[in-house]
Amino acid sequence: MLVIDKVRIAYIVSSLKRCGPMVQLLGLIQGLNRERFQPSIITLSPEPEDTMIQSFLENDVKINSLGLKRRESFLGGKLRKQLSEISPMIVHSHGIRADFLAATFLQDYYTCNTIHSFVFEDYGLTYGRVMGSLLARLHCRFIRRIIVPISCSRTVADKLARSVQIETEVVPNGVDTKVFVPVTTEEKLMLRKKLGIPLDCTLFVSTGNLSVLKDPVTLIKGFQQAQLANSKLVVLGDGPLKDVLAKEADDSVIIAGKVSNVHQYLKAADVYVSCSQSEGLPMAVLEAMSTGIPVVLSNIDSHREVLQDQQRAGLTFPTGDATELATQLRKLMGMNVGEMGRQARKIVLDNYSYATMSKGYQDIYESIAQRYYAKERKQLL
Repeated sequence: MLVIDKVRIAYIVSSLKRCGPMVQLLGLIQGLNRERFQPSIITLSPEPEDTMIQSFLENDVKINSLGLKRRESFLGGKLRKQLSEISPMIVHSHGIRADFLAATFLQDYYTCNTIHSFVFEDYGLTYGRVMGSLLARLHCRFIRRIIVPISCSRTVADKLARSVQIETEVVPNGVDTKVFVPVTTEEKLMLRKKLGIPLDCTLFVSTGNLSVLKDPVTLIKGFQQAQLANSKLVVLGDGPLKDVLAKEADDSVIIAGKVSNVHQYLKAADVYVSCSQSEGLPMAVLEAMSTGIPVVLSNIDSHREVLQDQQRAGLTFPTGDATELATQLRKLMGMNVGEMGRQARKIVLDNYSYATMSKGYQDIYESIAQRYYAKERKQLL
């Protein structure tokens, strides 16, 4: 007789460094039905200083580290040994290294992965056109060998299908709607006082890595061209363009750097702005919308996806166009931003919460588990 046990899931990641994909993984695990699913994590590399490991441990997740150096990623034997001790029904990989190992050494496991971006855009902007294209094509070879590949947005899924004929499931990213919540006017003012921001200004906020991919130069130029009275722009994050931005900034722009309290800045803000040239599904935008503020976004596909191709919750402008960004910022100031913020919150609650995301993954896990059980039954006959 086949005994149906909990569905054991082994997540394979490079490390638990604080970043978008690991925040998503934490939200997924927090939402798992523990009576049905048993998660564990295998990390490939030693943990960096900004690790999220404590957050995962607090959620009762067993974590094992292989402690590999990057050049040792081909040592699949270590991974298989660790998996044999866990005996997972499902292996869920995140990132190119984990996908490589799953695709190369774990063909006898039921595998799925999360594709966090459209690799041809992301790698091209990060590593340059030639190297980026090579890495993207390599990553796609690994993805093809994953049994159930999963895209983090409809945008990513459609681009993979059109460009390289890879069909994927779709589970949109989610955010913690209990942390990123709207605040009252009084609470907003208290936060501004705490953060050292003028109480009576119109506050614009943008977050993310200060790199070409996020295009913060267009952000600052567009805000300055808008010449909005009594307004401030706060830019949160660190990266290679930080010094360039410091030179571009004037008294209306605050380069705050990397902070651990992004949610407080969003709650203190009136408008969120993103000039990204590529996103899988933008967590920073979703977090801002969850706090109930309108957004002004570059018109990339994933931004249009979260806005549902409407202007209920925000406006869009052509990517890299500082002049048009300025136009849209001025336009927004004449609109009902309060109602737009409420619509932004509703979009997130309806489509992009942690609970919705976790349920999407659990539905896929159940489908894979049925294959596992069917195989076990067949072997018993």
